[in-house]
Amino acid sequence: MEEDLLQAVIKVEKEIQQSIEAEKKKAEVWLEAIRVSLSRKLKEKKQQLLDDHDQSLEETCQITRHKAEKDISEVNQMAAYLQNLPEDVLLEVNEYLQLILPDEYR
Repeated sequence: MEEDLLQAVIKVEKEIQQSIEAEKKKAEVWLEAIRVSLSRKLKEKKQQLLDDHDQSLEETCQITRHKAEKDISEVNQMAAYLQNLPEDVLLEVNEYLQLILPDEYR
């Protein structure tokens, strides 16, 4: 009878050990699946951030290019205007400049 009881205890211990091993394997598989999923999500988020950065950079370049073109156009218009000033206006401006500029700039 003691031997039967000992055999039963050993059998239950083996079943418990097998159950523990099965649960460990399930946990390992589950953790690996979580790791793979998080790794995939991280790669997707990184790519999304890179795409957003590229788009933002392109938009900023377009805005800056447009502003530079506008500024250049305005400067060209002002230069054309100044080049077409009549000589008598330029001489009059020169007289005022002579009055207000320090000697080293005359």
